[in-house]
Amino acid sequence: MGTLYKYTCCQCHYSANISGGEDLGFEIYTQTGFCTSCQTLVDYVTALRPGSSLDPEKTDVGVCKNCNSEITLNWNEGDGCPLCGGEMCDRTFIMDWD
Repeated sequence: MGTLYKYTCCQCHYSANISGGEDLGFEIYTQTGFCTSCQTLVDYVTALRPGSSLDPEKTDVGVCKNCNSEITLNWNEGDGCPLCGGEMCDRTFIMDWD
């Protein structure tokens, strides 16, 4: 089961609802990344879990869920704000997901 948090930058106040790195649910593995096309932090699918019922042909792996651009920059908890480089100082639990 994965976990979703709201991260907020103390400097520019950018915020994103993300896992904050590698995560996994019942069907997929995910990683948080920065989409350079739409300038957002997103969790993107990195792979299907063994035995997943999802169709690999219909599952977008390695792309932004907002704009379908390829994610090339991973982001992990402790990294700076992707917009201003400031500290992502606030992390608030939102929910568990599967």
